[in-house]
Amino acid sequence: MKKYVAVILAFTMISFKALACSCDYPSDISEAFETSNTILYGEVIEVEFVKVSESINAEALSILEESNLKEYQKELLDSDFLIKVKVKPHHLFKGQNQEDEIFTFYTTRTAASCGYTAFKKGEEYLIYASQNSYLLPTFNNQYKEKMEQENTYWVSNCSKTYSFDSEDYHALNNVYLNKQLESISRNIFKILKRNDKVKDLPDVYTEISFDKCEGENVLFQLEDKEINTSTDKNTKELYIHILSFTANEASIEFRSFDEGKIEHNGSVLLVKREGVWNSKSFNSVTTINNY
Repeated sequence: MKKYVAVILAFTMISFKALACSCDYPSDISEAFETSNTILYGEVIEVEFVKVSESINAEALSILEESNLKEYQKELLDSDFLIKVKVKPHHLFKGQNQEDEIFTFYTTRTAASCGYTAFKKGEEYLIYASQNSYLLPTFNNQYKEKMEQENTYWVSNCSKTYSFDSEDYHALNNVYLNKQLESISRNIFKILKRNDKVKDLPDVYTEISFDKCEGENVLFQLEDKEINTSTDKNTKELYIHILSFTANEASIEFRSFDEGKIEHNGSVLLVKREGVWNSKSFNSVTTINNY
């Protein structure tokens, strides 16, 4: 997968204020979804200027402080060149939930250094963030391991982060729902295959039935590791009816056919742990149709 980044260009022998920004980030929402570690819609509850050193974990900071840093690096490390933003999420599209349900983001204070400077307390934003800092590589000559604090994220003006817009929100939500639908369909297929309730490569007809989505029925065809859309609705061998899902739980009913007359009906409850869907419960009934 191609990585899209905001790159800080630092020049030795000059002030860190001369840092320059170079963007390589997708404008397409689907691509941006794939390349961002964390995506959420939420309200900013706190904004403050902080020192760059605050964004660095204790081990890395200790080594940096004992290193032979250049003058501009020392100046940068001790400067309040960062904006620290705390956000209460309304909808987490991608990423891990935080224990206190509050997300912490860092960004630089100037647009010229890739900073997203529009954050205001009390306002809502769609945020595309990375776990990797675009600023801290300035110190890579002194420390090559991970420098970022745990459970913190970085936002740049190269990303698709912006003030809340209903049209953009719905576009992002559709991408999110499609990704969830595909992931759930794949995992249900694997579970049914393990339990001998479906053949190797059936056509998967997935019905969407929950309040979050206004989508129509969608037909997928499983081919090797890819799911491709298909228009042939006359060769269905597996129906997956998604009753509901949240970020970490999905309730599904299924109906599959094997050798024509054999029919399997049942339900599966999926739970997501560490980003992976697993079966919490599985029930099925097999019948033979005499027609």
